[in-house]
Amino acid sequence: MEVSRLDHELIHAILQEIDTCLHAGILPLDDAYLKHLSEKGEVLEYLLFLRDERLIGGALVTRGIDNTPYRMTNISLTYLGRKALHL
Repeated sequence: MEVSRLDHELIHAILQEIDTCLHAGILPLDDAYLKHLSEKGEVLEYLLFLRDERLIGGALVTRGIDNTPYRMTNISLTYLGRKALHL
């Protein structure tokens, strides 16, 4: 995903929702809790981007021979993610 094409409001909303869920004690947090944030169904793509940028941590579940990303579980904010959220 190209950085110029990212929806920065969606990124902030995802980080905020992760923080809210974790404070509410929803564990383990997976991408199903975040799907309502995007009508386009691109939450997993954004989660992969956020993980690559080290803003979140999580376990990626893949399927198939080519290891296509299927879902993400055990999502948590990293120190950088918390810092980015509160800027």
